Amino acid sequence: ISQRNGQLKATGAQPAAGAKDSSKATVDRMVAMLNQTPKGAAFDTAYVNGQVLAHTNTLQMVQKAVGQAKD
Repeated sequence: ISQRNGQLKATGAQPAAGAKDSSKATVDRMVAMLNQTPKGAAFDTAYVNGQVLAHTNTLQMVQKAVGQAKD
């Protein structure tokens, strides 16, 4: 999708060869770990740490994409 003059238009762009989405596997692992963590402080700590890691990974992915984007 590209934007010109405020309008979005499909460009037919495709992910680079070898690109894959590992976010579902990561989320599945996090959910499994949280399901095994006792409620209370241990759960709260695990949840917050997981969110910090997820947001850090997302930021790194976006920064890398910005540096590689052509459109």
